[in-house]
Amino acid sequence: MRQDGGVVAIRRITVDNSPIDNASLNGIATSTDGTTIYVTFIGPGKDQGGVLALPAF
Repeated sequence: MRQDGGVVAIRRITVDNSPIDNASLNGIATSTDGTTIYVTFIGPGKDQGGVLALPAF
């Protein structure tokens, strides 16, 4: 997402080769060295969720 709110890219989340549709973002954090972004999410059924580790750049 750009600073003006424009969408740059959309990613799909899969768990055990099954897509999770309508997932909600719970939280976002960075590593202490700033190289990794951690994102927590939960699926629509509230029984699916996890933490994604993403490279910052």
